[in-house]
Amino acid sequence: MCNKSAKNKQQGEHGNMKRKKQKKIKAAVVGLLLAIMMVSNHVYASEQTGSITIYYRTVNEKEEEQTWEGVPFELYYVGKTEKGQIEFHEAFVDSGISLSDTSSSARHEQAERLYEYAKQEQISAVQGKTNQNGRVTFDDLKLGIYLVAQSEHMTDAVTGGNWFSSPFLVSVPTWIGDKLVYQVTAEPKTEYVPIQTSIKPTPEPPKKSDNVKTGDSMPIELLLIVLTSSVCLIVILWKKKKNPFFYYYGTQCL
Repeated sequence: MCNKSAKNKQQGEHGNMKRKKQKKIKAAVVGLLLAIMMVSNHVYASEQTGSITIYYRTVNEKEEEQTWEGVPFELYYVGKTEKGQIEFHEAFVDSGISLSDTSSSARHEQAERLYEYAKQEQISAVQGKTNQNGRVTFDDLKLGIYLVAQSEHMTDAVTGGNWFSSPFLVSVPTWIGDKLVYQVTAEPKTEYVPIQTSIKPTPEPPKKSDNVKTGDSMPIELLLIVLTSSVCLIVILWKKKKNPFFYYYGTQCL
């Protein structure tokens, strides 16, 4: 009876040890799987890319829409958001421009200043032109903040005026409603500048001058003075010739 009881006790202890071992194995397997998932997610996040599609169209004063082919755009990688903070790319790190203000007016000013800095520092950009549907897509973009700029104005063949859009910033990915979108489509706001019509100023009449110039009409008063002086000079010369001892002292001819 004692032997049987001891045997049962040994079997129970052995079963407990076996179950504990199985639990440890399961815990180790679960931990390994979690680690693999975390690494996979990190690798996926670091390798994930996005895209930016620019749709360029204009609307004239008659509310007529037109898509443009061949509009040149430049794309600059500005930086990324890390733990709520913006880390500038090395090309823009010395720009001194803050992106903390996310209002639309501030973003417009930031984009203008960043584009001016990019041109000044001759920062390289990805180039692209719109197709016949007015679209150009930049693929395989790493996540972050991008600066988009139209590099040339487009001339309206009918009116001769120019269409252009201001530089703007795009985040990849970006929130649209409650959805995080990695393939972002942006439609820049276009502006029209009419052709400047040059108006020829009406020529002003020549101003009268008190100075007598060659070829100008001589006033009558001046002409009389000249004639009187000439007569006096002739008389003096005649008298002097007739009488060589004649001297003229302050003779006035009135």
